[in-house]
Amino acid sequence: MSSGKKSAPKASAREQCALCLRKFDAKGIGRHRQACKQTHDLNLQEEEFLRRAKRSKAPPPMLMSSRRSAAKPWETFGRLEPDPQDDMKAAASSSRDPVDADEDPNTTGSLDGHESGPFMDDIKIEYHPHTKQPSDVLPLKEYQARQHKTKTVDPGLRPKRPWKPFRIRAEFEFAEVALKASLTKNQVNALISVMKRCTEGDDKFDIRDHAHLCEIWNAGAVLHTAPEKHLISVKYKEDDTRDFDFWSRSIWDWALERVQDPFLAQHFQWDAQRLSKFDGAEYERFIHEPYTADRFWDIQVVWPSRWWKTIVLYSLCDKTKLSSFGTAMGYPVYARIGNIDVGIRNGDGVGGGELVGWLPIVPEDEAEKGKKSYVDFKRVVWHQSFFKLLETIAQYSKTGCWVKCGDGIERQLFPVVLILSADYEEQCIMGLNRGYMGLQPCPICHIPKDQLHDCGKSWPLRTGLETQKIIAESRACNASEGEELLKANGLRAIDNAFMSVEWSDPHKSLSYDPMHNDGHGLGGKHLYPSVLIYLKATGRGALAELDKRFRAMPSWSGLTHFNQVASLDFTDASKLEDLVKILLFTSHNLIGDKYTEGPVLLSGLRAYLNLCMYTGFKVHTTSTIASGREEVKRFSELMKKYKKKSTLQADKSWDIPKMHLRDHTFDDILAKGVTRNYNTKINEGLHGPIKDIYEQIGNGKDVDEQIMHIDHRWRISKLIRFQIDLYDGKFNEDPEVDIEDSRPDTMKPGSSFKCRHIIFGAVQKRCSFKDISAAHADDPAFTRFLIKFSHFLRGNFSSEFSNADLGRILDSNATVLEYRYLKVSFTSKVTWQPETNHLRCNPRFNNKPRYDYILVTTPNGVMFAQLLFMFTTATEDRIDPWVLIQPFDAHVGQPTTHEKGCQLYRIRAKARASSCFVSAKSIIRGVVITPTYIKDRDSDYYVFDLLDEDLFLRVRDLWKERLGEDWQW
Repeated sequence: MSSGKKSAPKASAREQCALCLRKFDAKGIGRHRQACKQTHDLNLQEEEFLRRAKRSKAPPPMLMSSRRSAAKPWETFGRLEPDPQDDMKAAASSSRDPVDADEDPNTTGSLDGHESGPFMDDIKIEYHPHTKQPSDVLPLKEYQARQHKTKTVDPGLRPKRPWKPFRIRAEFEFAEVALKASLTKNQVNALISVMKRCTEGDDKFDIRDHAHLCEIWNAGAVLHTAPEKHLISVKYKEDDTRDFDFWSRSIWDWALERVQDPFLAQHFQWDAQRLSKFDGAEYERFIHEPYTADRFWDIQVVWPSRWWKTIVLYSLCDKTKLSSFGTAMGYPVYARIGNIDVGIRNGDGVGGGELVGWLPIVPEDEAEKGKKSYVDFKRVVWHQSFFKLLETIAQYSKTGCWVKCGDGIERQLFPVVLILSADYEEQCIMGLNRGYMGLQPCPICHIPKDQLHDCGKSWPLRTGLETQKIIAESRACNASEGEELLKANGLRAIDNAFMSVEWSDPHKSLSYDPMHNDGHGLGGKHLYPSVLIYLKATGRGALAELDKRFRAMPSWSGLTHFNQVASLDFTDASKLEDLVKILLFTSHNLIGDKYTEGPVLLSGLRAYLNLCMYTGFKVHTTSTIASGREEVKRFSELMKKYKKKSTLQADKSWDIPKMHLRDHTFDDILAKGVTRNYNTKINEGLHGPIKDIYEQIGNGKDVDEQIMHIDHRWRISKLIRFQIDLYDGKFNEDPEVDIEDSRPDTMKPGSSFKCRHIIFGAVQKRCSFKDISAAHADDPAFTRFLIKFSHFLRGNFSSEFSNADLGRILDSNATVLEYRYLKVSFTSKVTWQPETNHLRCNPRFNNKPRYDYILVTTPNGVMFAQLLFMFTTATEDRIDPWVLIQPFDAHVGQPTTHEKGCQLYRIRAKARASSCFVSAKSIIRGVVITPTYIKDRDSDYYVFDLLDEDLFLRVRDLWKERLGEDWQW
């Protein structure tokens, strides 16, 4: 009699390709050998060509012999060691079934030479043709493993004295603490005096005073590109030339430090790729990093050799207040390298963003304030400073430069400013645009000012060459004609610094900024105030009710919890983003009935929030980009409809740049990758240390110089700390740490239980079923607790337990372990990567009850539910996790027109007495639900689908099930 389990297919014989040393199935190797031989022959031809070229031509003047290796990359290419991943792929390839098989297609792997594919969720990698590398097909799990590279370094690179230039480790660690604590000179001297009196043992503390400490820091300047001062002289009027100090680091030297770092080498991507995922019918393209997008690919087309590579640079400018209370402003310029994986690039450690310049701020002159000539003058100072900043990479963007990289391979590198990240005002400076008051306010396209409200239309795009041509024509005209030409195109007659760098057209590099356009823009500064206007007009009771509903919003890690909103002003972009999301669910039925435009405004708010969700996706497919574009059109139509019907905002103009700029969002994603590559929010963490340094300075003198030098010490300190970590053997990533810190139910060693994708924590004392029933005697959900559990276990799991085990588990005196914390891991529907939720089932979490909500898989589909009680049972050979839940699967009927317009997915709770048990293994993920606040519908709730991108897509799928696949919003 069959057991119902399928046996694994027998592994086929493996053969090794003599050229690339990779192993393949015997059936598939013939096709591979043919392709591999063709690639090998092309490689030989190229090698011979390059050798002849080298013998016949002198090396170019920019050749950096000090950085070159003895062996050329093409001389060692054929001797590269085989990829150790190949054996893993080979072991997996023979056990995978094609997409129409019954078994789980995600359990094993496949090679590109495997004839019976493709398989469901396979990832296809198409390498740029200039690499002469054939396409690869990976199982999803192997692709995921490649994306999460372990941060390892060859132990042979372990430094011997990583604390140099400090004499001993203890001295560096003292200096590090002093730097982090922003200690003053007197405080440092006092501490050193105390330590010198107390020092004993092998580590002698020989730092004499603050001056001696500064000498050591200065000796360490060679570890990191030091800042330099430049004089920027700009003529304002014929007899009025003004000088400004501009501090910067050499961008080229700064970039080379990263390119030649052995640790970062494994995290660099040098070649453009086209990625796609098999959905069962066809491959669908997806995009995340810049190297998976179009501009990286298009630039690489130009390079004639596979050893010519693009080094992608980001420039991020953000004028900021240096103090919460003062008026002092700073103008930092940050840089990142786009070839480095996003997890490192967007961090603040080695390989992350760094301060590379401090732009001069032209002071306001009351006599000149508001004059066009003075506005132009300030922009000339800005671009002249940037000319100086880009000076070191401008020449190499044209000629390239041979560099031995951290992986030991020599490449000819061409620096490119691929991404410019800034708010709208900064973008206008970068693109020489006249700004909001100009006739064409967009720095990316030629849209007229009176059409900014109309999203979804295409307008001619600006280019750097076109802008240069218009400026040249204006200079050739007389003053009035030239001004009219510039005005008509919304431009200023200034030389653009970015045009000095090849492939760095500023109009193409300017990128959509969610932080300033959404949280600090359309959502937080326009839509949210619009809703408040209607609530105030409805009556004071509406605003009081709004605050009450915000306070009642369930808690969730990473989601701001508000106690009051109606009478407060918020400036933090993250809080504004969360506020606008929650606003839809708390205000949907508060606007008075007499304002018939209210539902239209709320539907527009919903479309805007959908756009924010799509904009923030960490991975975009062809389908999600198309959905995002449709949402742009829908949002535009709803806002035009609202504008026509509005009674309280009839005079409000929606012809604002932050309305229009989202037209370029998905073009930017196609060209440069997803928005987390260029969202200015990633700079917020870099502002903090600068503001701390400013507070440390105190006297406010030579602020730019002092900040650049102290930041330089910070960077040296981080490099030394990193070297010490390597010295200590910390080659691998830190193990995952749970968020069980100082809370009342903190996990202790041995107090957790792990099973598959879930972990139970915050264990309580052992208790019997009788104890559980007695402790919850007044709660209908726990009525007949043991009987319910017995029916559940015998009805669903009788085949997994012997009668004796069932008897022991279900004995009324048997004890179980209760847990009050749940960690659940799931695969995101957007990134296909593991993500984690931290949930509570606790009557006294932070002194109040917290029972979180979950999504559970059932034989009939998925179901929303609330956690009520979590516990494990044990037999001699197994432990099993169980959860008592309150189901939210009661019949709700069809959604109302208002619910469809606002896309509020309604669910209904069953009576508490209808609680039931599920295996914790059936939990998919955590969710947040909110009351509907509909009269006489206390059991009805809405799913807060804006919680994250995964839940957003899951709920959209549920809408299709409820309304039909063909439903259009």
